[in-house]
Amino acid sequence: MYWRLEQERAWSGLCVVPYKLADHPMALPLLEKNLVENASKTGPMVHEPLEWVNTAHVEQLLAADEDGFELVVLADCVHWPELFEPLVSTLASLVTSPETQCLMAYEERNAKTEAEFFAMLRAGDKFVVRRLEESEMDPRFYADDIHVFSITRPAVG
Repeated sequence: MYWRLEQERAWSGLCVVPYKLADHPMALPLLEKNLVENASKTGPMVHEPLEWVNTAHVEQLLAADEDGFELVVLADCVHWPELFEPLVSTLASLVTSPETQCLMAYEERNAKTEAEFFAMLRAGDKFVVRRLEESEMDPRFYADDIHVFSITRPAVG
């Protein structure tokens, strides 16, 4: 999923942010159902299709956001080696500056295959990739087999 941070409202340390959500077209009916059921908790949200191999989806997502994205979040997307290149390409389109923060969470299943993804992500110094330390995460949600990474563009200059 990819989220565009548009504005922030906070109450007692709880941050509620309107999002733009995107997912594979097959997942959109479930996403829409969840948005409807949780509308009173989440505030306004928009959802769009996004297949990493479909450049039209990426272009549509970018066209609506002239200023780019402040935050990109994805979870559980590192499974299929044949989709690593399209995913890295999609991230390169969405994470366009050092100010864009990308957070990626995934459950470790196949360290060798996942290492290939991270090698692609780091190739050519396109991205700065850093695994978040346990101390940076809420202990209530921490698990040894769930990894969270910060993915940003390198600083210019």
